[in-house]
Amino acid sequence: MDEGIVQLLTVGDSPGAQTHILSYFEQLKKQDEGWQICGDVLARNLYEDERVKFFCLQVMENHIRLRYQSFNDLHRQKFKLCLQQWFHNCCGTEHKVFIRNKTAQLFCLLFIQEYPEKWSSFFNEMLSLLEGGPLAVDGYLRVLVAIDEEVVARHIPHTQEEFQRNTKIKDHMRDHCVNDLVESWYQILKLYEQCNGAVVCLCLKVIGAYISWIDINLIANERFISCLLSYLESEEIRESSCECLLEIINKGMDAGGKTRLVESLSDALVKTRIMEVNSSACGDVDFIVKLSALINGMGVQLITSFNKLTKEEAENGLKSEILQAVDAKIPHMLRFLGDEDDDISEAMTEFCHSYLGLLKQLNGSNLMDCRKHVKNLLVVIVNKMKYDEEFNFENENDEEAEFIEFRKQIKVLLTNLAALDGDTVLLSIHEIVIHTLGAWQNFSFKDVEVAIYVLYCLAESFPGQVLYIDEQKSKAFQDMMSLLVTSGVSQHPHSAVKLEYFETVTRYERFFYAQTEHIPAVLESFLDERGLRSMNKSVCSRSSFLFMRFIKSLKNQVNQYVEDILKRLQDLLVTNKQDKLQTQLSENDRYYLYETAAVVISCSNTTQEKHLELMKSLLSPVLVSSQTLLDQISNRQLDKEQSLQLADELHHLIAYASRASKAFSTAHTLKQSGCTGCFTEALNLFLHSLTIPVHRNIIHTAVRQYLHRMIICLHEQVLPFVPIAVTHLLKDCEMRDIQDFIPLINQLITRFKNDIAPFLSEILMPLVTQIFTFLQSPVEANDQQALKEKQLLQRSYFLFISTIVNNNILEVLLNQDSSNVKEILLSIVHGAVEIPDPQGQKTCFIIFNKLLEYWGHNEDFKDFIYDSILPSCFRAPLNPAFDLQDAQTMLVLNEIANAQKTTLQKRGVEFIQWLEQSYLPQNNCPVEIIQEYSQAVQTLNVKSFKNYLKAFYSRWKT
Repeated sequence: MDEGIVQLLTVGDSPGAQTHILSYFEQLKKQDEGWQICGDVLARNLYEDERVKFFCLQVMENHIRLRYQSFNDLHRQKFKLCLQQWFHNCCGTEHKVFIRNKTAQLFCLLFIQEYPEKWSSFFNEMLSLLEGGPLAVDGYLRVLVAIDEEVVARHIPHTQEEFQRNTKIKDHMRDHCVNDLVESWYQILKLYEQCNGAVVCLCLKVIGAYISWIDINLIANERFISCLLSYLESEEIRESSCECLLEIINKGMDAGGKTRLVESLSDALVKTRIMEVNSSACGDVDFIVKLSALINGMGVQLITSFNKLTKEEAENGLKSEILQAVDAKIPHMLRFLGDEDDDISEAMTEFCHSYLGLLKQLNGSNLMDCRKHVKNLLVVIVNKMKYDEEFNFENENDEEAEFIEFRKQIKVLLTNLAALDGDTVLLSIHEIVIHTLGAWQNFSFKDVEVAIYVLYCLAESFPGQVLYIDEQKSKAFQDMMSLLVTSGVSQHPHSAVKLEYFETVTRYERFFYAQTEHIPAVLESFLDERGLRSMNKSVCSRSSFLFMRFIKSLKNQVNQYVEDILKRLQDLLVTNKQDKLQTQLSENDRYYLYETAAVVISCSNTTQEKHLELMKSLLSPVLVSSQTLLDQISNRQLDKEQSLQLADELHHLIAYASRASKAFSTAHTLKQSGCTGCFTEALNLFLHSLTIPVHRNIIHTAVRQYLHRMIICLHEQVLPFVPIAVTHLLKDCEMRDIQDFIPLINQLITRFKNDIAPFLSEILMPLVTQIFTFLQSPVEANDQQALKEKQLLQRSYFLFISTIVNNNILEVLLNQDSSNVKEILLSIVHGAVEIPDPQGQKTCFIIFNKLLEYWGHNEDFKDFIYDSILPSCFRAPLNPAFDLQDAQTMLVLNEIANAQKTTLQKRGVEFIQWLEQSYLPQNNCPVEIIQEYSQAVQTLNVKSFKNYLKAFYSRWKT
């Protein structure tokens, strides 16, 4: 061993020293004699430093995994001797746990190489160590744990060869040593149960691991089970005992044997009275979690056994026996599920799901009277849904997040319970809601909140329109909803109750279709201090979104309240900074309110003139403020921070107008309203903001978004504004500007097609040239962000050309100089073949397909087909980066197949002759393969031809 390394280890932990040490030991892993150096250090215990020992063990592990098979007999013997000497040292001297675990793992790796042929005495040698005291026993047990991990554990993937090796090891162990091992475990338990809990816990871990593949009767007998049950009274051992008992329960067995095992254990547990313990009395939550998991496992295994019953077993009474056994476990299930600790409850949820599945499967069978449990389970579920008093609503952390996730799990149980017995569930929830909301002032916030929450959950428990069309259910549902609105519970001071109220009235908008008398009360709650004017930020923010949803759902029902709603919203929509400070609304929240206000205006039963007046009252403050900001930003006296703040404000103002336009889904609906003038006036003003030279990205983003909306809302009326917008958006632009612009121009193409073609013909080459300039600009090889942006621009460019082609406005290309058209087409060839981006390649081949459809018969296009398109169909898959196992790449291959099938359709026998007489022979393709390929392209459908191509290109690449 290099003494310099040892000195570095003892001197300190500087990064330089650590790097040098790691480098040295990596070299030892690669050197043939590395294991001998480290084995000698371990065998003679030369150094006290634990890090030296650990590094040496790692080197030994590397050699046994990668080189041991090539060792000669002498080296194998020496390796084994070194490791045995070190293991004996560990059995007599205290070492840290990570050293003991690594030693056990290494000993296990040697074991699987040598056992049973070359080291048949392995277990005899291990068992002989047990008289050496606790450390020796600890070492023995850790080796057994390591053997389980390497040979048995199913979560570790193994090759077929390893699987066969492991099976051989287990078979030999069963025949020759398992009985002795089991006896040693019992002796260890009895010897150390009073004096060394750590050793007992480790032994129980071994028993739990091995029970899955040894004879169950070796463990599931009086002497072992009595030990395990007695350990439930020991604070140090009882968790491990629960885990071991659970592994015994999970042992694969026939239904009858499993039922007898579970019931015998259940009877024993009942006698110990351990199942009566609860977390508040015991105080040891971790143990109760394990106990809950044990009872859960017992229930799940019984139900699993029931589902595996043969017809003969069912007829022999075993079916009834299992059902009775399950039924007897339900009180325990309810108690543990209902424990105040959520971890204990969560450990029982699998049994609950399985039980509800069993009841559904029985479908009202007289074999089990389940109704007595349904209501009890519902009570437990509702109680578990309640927030803790300590729940931090203002600053949710991991504990709060865990409860929210647990609540979702419990909600699934409620849904399943309703699917099983909807009448009982609805009646019970009706009792809870009526009782609680009828006197909500007398209950804690968590009781009130959960009463509203279970009402909210009914929509998932009774999907479709059941709550509205089923007479009995509808009556109960309407009673609850009416009480929710009229009880005044929306006045509750707690934010969680308010939020649940708003969520629920919004979810059940259909209730208000018929019960319109309740709408004013709900509108009032949204618009006052309970909702939009709440000083609680969460309530204020969420209610802005829910109010929008509520109004959108009830447009026809709220039209009589239009002016009142707009009046109440007015002070929340103003752009005065001072007024903004009086509300908890964020800018995003205010976006929802502008959309809501516009929806309210659009649904009012009034004249177009009145619509226009109302819309102007909504948008005029926005336009006035925008003009003021434009003037201010143009003032060159502003510093950078001031101009940035003004640009942000302008961005929000433009966004307000964009969101207001969402009240209109088409140009027709906007025209019908009579409000077109408001939005064209705004567009004219916002386009002026594109001339502002500062903070272009902030302002241009908002204007582009507004243009997207106007293409939908104004339709052809937006066309006169397009040249102005495009000119400014592309002036002095950067790569990101182009990338953001292309979706806009694509939308224009898709919407207006031939109407936009003349203008598009003018800007095509300037735009393409700018794109090529950005794509060809040099980028540092390690600048991942820049490379990513280039790839995104490349994709956007291909999508742009694809949009032109797909919308059949090819005159845009034909209007260009032939040299420019050739440049564009060759760029598509380059993208199809050379750029390792399946998404971009797929788009390129889609372009080729469309061009072949439109121009496939054209003789002027013939040379490009045979010189570029078809060769690309071969060159692209042969590119080393073209991964034929990748799902995205297979989509490219599908388009390649389409291109060739389209060519066959358009060019016929000429294409076949090109394949058979020109291209394939020139590329050294054998005659039989040429004929095979020719037949495939002519006879197979596209899907089959794609599969053929995958095999074809795989052969050619190899």
